[in-house]
Amino acid sequence: MSEMIVFPNLCSLDVDIYKELLPCTRILFTPKIRSFGAMIGGLGFQPSRLAQMLFDSVPWTMPALQNLTIQCSIVQGHSLRLPILRACQGLSMTLTGLEIEGYKIELKDVVDLLSKAQCLTFLAIEISDSPLPMRSLRPTAEISTIKLQVGALSIAAKLMEAVSMAKVNNFHAITESVPHPDLYGLGRALQQSLSIEALEILTIDWRGTSPQTVLSTITGASFVPLLAFHKLHYVVVRSFSRTNALSFDLESAILHRMISSWPHLRHLEFLRSLPYDAWTPGLKVKPDLFDLLKGWKRLDFLGLDFDFACDASALDAGLSTPEQRSDILIYVGFSTVAQPKILAAILSDNFRGLRIITQFGQSEVHLKAWNDVNECLKIMDVLRQQERRRRPGSDNVEVFDLPAL
Repeated sequence: MSEMIVFPNLCSLDVDIYKELLPCTRILFTPKIRSFGAMIGGLGFQPSRLAQMLFDSVPWTMPALQNLTIQCSIVQGHSLRLPILRACQGLSMTLTGLEIEGYKIELKDVVDLLSKAQCLTFLAIEISDSPLPMRSLRPTAEISTIKLQVGALSIAAKLMEAVSMAKVNNFHAITESVPHPDLYGLGRALQQSLSIEALEILTIDWRGTSPQTVLSTITGASFVPLLAFHKLHYVVVRSFSRTNALSFDLESAILHRMISSWPHLRHLEFLRSLPYDAWTPGLKVKPDLFDLLKGWKRLDFLGLDFDFACDASALDAGLSTPEQRSDILIYVGFSTVAQPKILAAILSDNFRGLRIITQFGQSEVHLKAWNDVNECLKIMDVLRQQERRRRPGSDNVEVFDLPAL
């Protein structure tokens, strides 16, 4: 087949690459291509060999290419030692986004990549550990969004220590190992690499699996280095594992430090994936929940495990004046509740616009209790709206007894 350019004005191209199609790939590229995505597959052929053939067939002199995405649809976790650095050297003046999924790139290659692709602002890759050579100068990258899939958070920490990324505002790490104690080390490394004035979004996902159930606890001390990033408005540390149990042991002192350190917070989510209620106690409704909702005036999503299974006498009013807030979603995870109507009354008397989201996998008893809480909250909102309509201009709010459910 002769090599010729087709679709001369083509700017974006996404293709599925199989062994039989590789000889035809070259003719599809044009000087105007700005975005190229390849899904690599094919039975009976090594994914690494397919990727090598792809890189050999692509004319890496595309002057307009900005976004490059490569994904493997066969078996993930292959080691990728392809001529990607050679390719990116030719694209370093234009490439702004790079995403590679299903292949692992060695850490030292990632550092070299970031030192060469100076226009790169978005990077999503999976990294395998490797020794880093000594450098006289620490490379600087223009990355603003980085998503790393690593076997352990310590690998992400090594990358952060090796490269300065002062413009990163969105950091996302996906790890297979237990985050604690590596979360503390990652926080220290982020302080070295990132600007405390730039980072706004932080996400740590744990997706590890193991033959036996592993119980792990993240303590408040693990979060201390992250408190330096006072511009954070979105903080998520969560587990998606169905074989490993991740829980949080957060004392009131660290919660109060989070309130003062992250004044712009809108979304906080520390959630486990397995219901080990007897293993780590949840936070108290008062003072913990009241303090969090009072302290974060902009908060619209709160996901924590609380201890709602307490006596009603402990849930007395906590505020002299109800907080007038926009809608707030409280994701209660595997929290239990013993007296749903009383809890709803206390929450409604002190905060306006609360709604409860339950955890998938909750028992039917807990789901019914939380549905009762939500129903009571809605009833209280309706009653207050009716009262305001009857007495326009009045700032007084009456407290109504909840109807029986």
